[in-house]
Amino acid sequence: MGAVESILTVLALRDQVVPPTLNLENLDPEIDLDVVAGKPRLGNYEYAINNSFGFGGHNVAIAFGRY
Repeated sequence: MGAVESILTVLALRDQVVPPTLNLENLDPEIDLDVVAGKPRLGNYEYAINNSFGFGGHNVAIAFGRY
């Protein structure tokens, strides 16, 4: 699991913001997916998940929640 990514996930949850996907310029209109692009999205979030994918099939998902 990436420690930096986990810290950033906790900070985003603390600050109640979803950071945008970088370098996303052309989103396929046929894909019905809510993507945060351009600028961060503020909200009232209770949970966040962090996925990390490594070489050799070492994959981890960790969920964080506000208390």
